[in-house]
Amino acid sequence: MGFWPVVNNILKQADLIVIVGDARMPEDSINQELVGKTERMEKAFVIVFTKVDLISKDNLSKLKNKYKGAFFVSAIKNLNVNLLRKHLLIQAKKLKLDDMRVAMVGYPNIGKSALINVLVRRASALVADSPGTTKGPQWIKAKGFLMLDTPGVIPYDDRHTKLGMIGAKSPDKMIHPEKVAFEVIRKILAADKQTLINHYKIEKNISEMSIDDIFNEIAKRRGYFMKGGIIDEHRTAVAIVREWQKGKLRLD
Repeated sequence: MGFWPVVNNILKQADLIVIVGDARMPEDSINQELVGKTERMEKAFVIVFTKVDLISKDNLSKLKNKYKGAFFVSAIKNLNVNLLRKHLLIQAKKLKLDDMRVAMVGYPNIGKSALINVLVRRASALVADSPGTTKGPQWIKAKGFLMLDTPGVIPYDDRHTKLGMIGAKSPDKMIHPEKVAFEVIRKILAADKQTLINHYKIEKNISEMSIDDIFNEIAKRRGYFMKGGIIDEHRTAVAIVREWQKGKLRLD
């Protein structure tokens, strides 16, 4: 069965939907098709941005101003998770439900399972770096509500590059990881080029370098070469994308 038939069934069962996005890519990571389905079914929902520890305070402030009423958390750092838990308990009281059914949905590898584990204060949901770890819906008991961890959902028209940026696709399984790596470089350059300089120890004037030049310089600094001194573009691209997905490249 495809993702959407599963999700449609989940939306019908749940009393409240938690839609999870990545704070580094708010517009791209919030599944608009999912938001639309939730609204059409007249389900209560809340938007939660994870990985706020990977963005600067200035970017976080801008995000909060744009998404009023959303929650901004880090499951890894256990930031603001209590605020989300209190909100869920308040909603359960408003709905007069002893075990309110809360469905947590979003893209693969967006951080749903890690967030559930912090919310329920135990490692109940399976967590891994690889997209697609959650194979099927899992109801998990918490104090005051039931949490439902779901497989990641992908809208029909999502682009290859976007899925790689969000982390919904492993770099090892990408046909063209170079495209995603170039987009990572562009995004970080736009936010703070010093991040690239520090992370990859680039000694040249990065302001005078093209995206190709920066990519090749990263390969050289890492020593990613094939026979004959040719730059190993695939290995370089996979490394850049993996470091972005795992949060080693931050938007400071």
